[in-house]
Amino acid sequence: NLTSLHSHYDLYNLRLEHNRHHFQIDGLFLFSNFLLIIEVKHLIGKIMLNDANQLIQSKDTEEKVYDNPIMQAALQKEQLHSLLSELGYHSIPIHTLVVFTHKKVNLSIDHPDIITSQLLPFRLQKLSKDFPNHILTMDQLLTLGQELLALHSEKNLKLLQNTHIDLRNIRRGVFCPTCKPIVMKRTHGGWVCSKCNYKNRDCHIYALIDFIYLFGEFITNRQLRWFLLIDSEYTATRILKDLGLKAEG
Repeated sequence: NLTSLHSHYDLYNLRLEHNRHHFQIDGLFLFSNFLLIIEVKHLIGKIMLNDANQLIQSKDTEEKVYDNPIMQAALQKEQLHSLLSELGYHSIPIHTLVVFTHKKVNLSIDHPDIITSQLLPFRLQKLSKDFPNHILTMDQLLTLGQELLALHSEKNLKLLQNTHIDLRNIRRGVFCPTCKPIVMKRTHGGWVCSKCNYKNRDCHIYALIDFIYLFGEFITNRQLRWFLLIDSEYTATRILKDLGLKAEG
């Protein structure tokens, strides 16, 4: 729990530009004694590093290869350091952590900065002792956070609603974030993956964001049922009401 440390400010999915290139940070936490970059991974199965320093995910009989997240976080740290220097912040230490959040992950990596989410509070306590000197006041932290938020820019995605779309090519449903493209099933008040049993009540939001990019910002009850693969008109109505959207007609 990050609140176990002194007061801080949290910035999520921060997308910044430096040297004409953008970089994105999953989580940036501003403490008075150091800044913390957290690279989040939501993977299931056995996770290890091979001899080439690549991240290997073994799940069932399948293996997937990913970039080393420590190297990803290190690059973010280097870019953030350079950006902070341009803003006049020259002596703020930055630490990086890679945090695996899935409850069924089997993390087979012996590295102090590659951890599961359960170990995060204890790692933070250790980091607080590693950086004992308070460099910024709370007012300075707030100012820094505001400066970084002012530099944040959303990724410019090309909308597709003005082009001809063959509906037969649209992959509908709510995809499991772990087993994608496995489609989740609607249960009482949420969604569940039949493969990994991941449960979440709000996964349809990501599918509806895709709907916006494909078809625009208006949706009917019938369209929602078609896109999310829902049979019940009542369930679709409840989802729309819970989103708090403006309704017409």
